Amino acid sequence: MKRISYYFLLFIMLFLQASTFFVKAQNTDKAWEYLDAGRYEEAALKFEKELPLFEKKYGKNDTTHYSKTLFYTALCFHYSQNYKKAEEYYIECNKVYKNINALKNNIYLISCNNLGLLYNNTGNHEKAEKFYTEAKNIQEKITGKEHLNYAASCNNLGLLYGKIGNHEKAEKFYTEAKNILEKITEKEHTAYATTCNNLGSLYLDIGNYEKAEKLFIEAKNILEKITEKEHPAYAETCNNLGLLYHGIGSYEKAENIEEKLLIESKNNKEKITGKDHPSYALSCDNLGTLYDKIGNYEKAEKLFLESKNILEKITEKEHPYYANVCNNLGTLYSNIGNYKKAEKLLIKAKNIREKITDPYYSMSCNNLGLLYYKIGNYEKAEKLYLESKNIQEKITGKDHPEYARTCNNLGGLYDNMNILIM
Repeated sequence: MKRISYYFLLFIMLFLQASTFFVKAQNTDKAWEYLDAGRYEEAALKFEKELPLFEKKYGKNDTTHYSKTLFYTALCFHYSQNYKKAEEYYIECNKVYKNINALKNNIYLISCNNLGLLYNNTGNHEKAEKFYTEAKNIQEKITGKEHLNYAASCNNLGLLYGKIGNHEKAEKFYTEAKNILEKITEKEHTAYATTCNNLGSLYLDIGNYEKAEKLFIEAKNILEKITEKEHPAYAETCNNLGLLYHGIGSYEKAENIEEKLLIESKNNKEKITGKDHPSYALSCDNLGTLYDKIGNYEKAEKLFLESKNILEKITEKEHPYYANVCNNLGTLYSNIGNYKKAEKLLIKAKNIREKITDPYYSMSCNNLGLLYYKIGNYEKAEKLYLESKNIQEKITGKDHPEYARTCNNLGGLYDNMNILIM
């Protein structure tokens, strides 16, 4: 299963709500209409079409029309998942403010944050860190630390560091964000609940289930009080609480609570986003993982295939969610003895995770190693188990459940090899 952390899009949301800052030229009316309707690709193309006219009329250093049109062009391409075009226009937008030394401008700040988000989503973690840090530093200069947007910057850095396995830095930034939000929102705010969810996700990843449970329950209780159950943050928190109970291993309690929470999360996602959305696909994947765990392979396979088909349709095949569902479906086929299908999917997941530097790469090595162990290819199994063990030791240390699982698998392999040798 894959836990869900939540990026703060406050920079985007606050700016979109404050669109009066932008002088809407008549020939961009259609672009704004498309943007308001959520037709982001069409909006992006309309904004893009007007850029040469604004450049000619106002010049490249204009911050009233030209730079803001660049920003909205980038934003709409970003929302429509055209990351190459979004990157191009965010960078062009930033150049305007750099040229006139106006780096404390809100649009420059938002553009840096969004570039960080874009690079994080596409696996360029070094650039993501650079732009997130720049956004955080500018925000601190503009508002000081006790501000919602500064907390958002800390949250995004926490997500980045958690993703690349730097748990110490992730905990530091999540905790800073949580402390700020606790002070300025008095806890009853979606931003505070979201930060609790994200910090809980970090503790779930490193095996600190007691802290994770406390934070997930706090987030869930706040969101139940201040939002509808259809709110995406509530669905994410229910999802993560379900994963926690799965991790605890108290299966009698876990199965009942977890199934209810994951079904609720999946249904909420369908209402909010429709089925053709990564978030809905992830909910199918997580519910499928539960059914796989309790031996309901028919239901599990159906959900994994639904998730895989959606992700093939709406994302690149090098997306971490796609790798995750390939891994889970491959593991299911391994469990039921369909080793040919299992090998194909587990190799695919491993290759994607290696390419995008996914923190679950070591898990893929372990799962593929287990498959080779089952079919008697001990040489390949040993190589993969050792690779997984070495990565886990570096990233999480020896006290993590995943490290223990790999050591157990390696021990079983050597035990079996010794029996064969004798």
